[in-house]
Amino acid sequence: MNNQLKNILIVRTDRIGDVVLSLPLARIIKEKYPDAKISFLVREYTKALVLNNPFIDEVITLEEKFSKVLIRKNVSKLRQKKFDTAFIVYPTFKISLIIFLSGIKIRIGSGYRLYSFLFNKKIFEHRKDAVKHELEYNLSLLSAIDIQNAGGIDNVRFDLSVNKSSLNKVDEILNSVGI
Repeated sequence: MNNQLKNILIVRTDRIGDVVLSLPLARIIKEKYPDAKISFLVREYTKALVLNNPFIDEVITLEEKFSKVLIRKNVSKLRQKKFDTAFIVYPTFKISLIIFLSGIKIRIGSGYRLYSFLFNKKIFEHRKDAVKHELEYNLSLLSAIDIQNAGGIDNVRFDLSVNKSSLNKVDEILNSVGI
């Protein structure tokens, strides 16, 4: 498996908190496969969360128009990147179809969805039952590439960074109100 993992895509195109809970995957994969390029596919409004992460080599924004996912445009964009592996952390049908049509050889996702046939490495866990923390479900996906016991929720880092100008702006606002 190791020699196949050179260009990895992590796909998390839902809400802000869910994107944050997917960030530890980048560090864990990079630690096991240091030469792999890791890209993250997100929506425009969550892009700032993944920028400047030292374990993410490229951030790709999902192509949308009026909140509608543009299948052809996304397939074309991802095909050009020649990913060999994709983690579809929280799949929707459209996102799963895009990943399938993009020609990505290893497609990792949940095994219990009607469209799970679009994945060739499946993790059989029901998130709807919520027996584990969302982060733990995300970490479970790593077993598809031989990463077991990725640390659990108490031993991961999120590697969020805040740019200097944003920190300065927050300081200015807090100072202006006496904090």
